[in-house]
Amino acid sequence: MGFLKKIIIILIPFLFLCGCLPSIIKVKINNDPKPYEMFGKIPQRDFYIPITISDSLIQKWETDINGGLTNSSFTNYDSCIFINDLSGWVTCLNLDTGEHLGRIKNKGAVYSSPVINYSQIIFPVIIHNENYTELYYYNFILGEVIKKIKIDGIIVSQLIKV
Repeated sequence: MGFLKKIIIILIPFLFLCGCLPSIIKVKINNDPKPYEMFGKIPQRDFYIPITISDSLIQKWETDINGGLTNSSFTNYDSCIFINDLSGWVTCLNLDTGEHLGRIKNKGAVYSSPVINYSQIIFPVIIHNENYTELYYYNFILGEVIKKIKIDGIIVSQLIKV
């Protein structure tokens, strides 16, 4: 019984420290001179893609994310997919495997799909029970917030990159 107590005494602080690790997205990507940057590809929202797909779909992978989803879509850049949810997480997944590459936890809800500007993710966070939104500029190569702007009102629609 003494051996089990020693293991528990060592394991509890370790689990506590792992739970306190910061949320981060830090990925290396290929430099794309003309990236897909936002929902609808361009500010005028072009959804046409000239490809033919069959009626047979095969599931490639499955994953879990933290919170509920809005009617927004994901954002794709290189081999990464960025997904927002209502619990405040922005999650980065590998497009081919579904593996979690990183996540950012925020204090509010993220209703809009993130907009990508080369190495930056731009997304609004609605603060619970407040009438303002924080607009985040996050560099996913460095793994840090570059800028945070407070905007009066709440942003629940899609951002347009201009």
